Amino acid sequence: MICPMLSQSHRETDGTVVWDHHDCIESACTFWAAEQHDCAIRASGLLVIKGAVGQAEASQATRKIEERLGAVSDKHGTALREMGLTLLQGISALEEPLQGWGAEIGTRLESINTSLLTSTTTMEGKLAETQAAQRALKQELQQVAGAIQQNPSWVAGMEQSVKTLSSRLAGVAERFVKLSDHLETLAGKVAGLQGTHETLSVSLKEESTRRDEEHKRRQREAAREINTRGVALYHQGALQGAEGCFRAALENDHAFAEAHNNLGLCLSKLGKEQEAEACFARAIEIDPRLTEAINNLGFLFHQGTQFDKAVEMFRRAALSSQDSSVAWTNMGNACYKLGRHSEAVEAWRKAVDANPANENAARALRMFQQAGAGS
Repeated sequence: MICPMLSQSHRETDGTVVWDHHDCIESACTFWAAEQHDCAIRASGLLVIKGAVGQAEASQATRKIEERLGAVSDKHGTALREMGLTLLQGISALEEPLQGWGAEIGTRLESINTSLLTSTTTMEGKLAETQAAQRALKQELQQVAGAIQQNPSWVAGMEQSVKTLSSRLAGVAERFVKLSDHLETLAGKVAGLQGTHETLSVSLKEESTRRDEEHKRRQREAAREINTRGVALYHQGALQGAEGCFRAALENDHAFAEAHNNLGLCLSKLGKEQEAEACFARAIEIDPRLTEAINNLGFLFHQGTQFDKAVEMFRRAALSSQDSSVAWTNMGNACYKLGRHSEAVEAWRKAVDANPANENAARALRMFQQAGAGS
């Protein structure tokens, strides 16, 4: 291999320059690229300096290149000089980044060394603790082994105690199994008792319901018997006795609508209009189709000159009763009191249509017609 850095020997008479050739010194040369194992100038045209050299070494290499480039004067030397200058510029541009990289690498290496030192110290402490614990455990085991060797009878006693305890535990386990079987048997009996209890509870509830219904039936029968006695006393004019019977009937059956209506009639005869109105209203509330109670409430309103309310009650009675002739008659009378003659005439006509034998309605209709003809 021939080094590209040639030195001029002499010039011939015709001007030809004679060069001295030197053998390549390879790694001893400044331009040798160890990574590529070749001359850096020939391989890439760039100068590679092995390692991160300092500024002083780079400057020294630069001076050597300048000295060699100064000896070159022909056109080949000029081209080589230009290439060398380019390389020098590249070296200068790399000096500052190399210094920065070197400082950063040094800082990172220092941080890594610190972390390694801390980790090593921690690991050494834990290792020391582990070794101490192992030594302590070893000492305790040695003490136990020594105690066992010195007291063989104690070991035999312990073995016997363990056997005795095992035997007792086996007995307890056997008794526990028997107890579990006994508990299962009891659980089955309890389940059977629960079923019996539920059946008995259902039977008792049914019996209680039957007795309640029987009691209510007897009370209703008693209420009707007492109400019948009250009706008899009412027609005999014994209003006080009739009132007592009707109230006694209601004590046996609070939902006895007919007894409420009868009590209202009795109270109305006794001049207790407000109480009578409440009784009729209660009877209608229990049985909205009890026409007798509706009619009686209408009569009560009519007697109290509440003709508007009377008309509504009589209309309701007429519409809810199959035998509506009396209700239409009463409605006609109330309308006549209010001066609503056309409605009165229509109600009387409906009364006669419902029952041609209703003389009261027919007479009222004739009297009204005669009065109109006379006027």
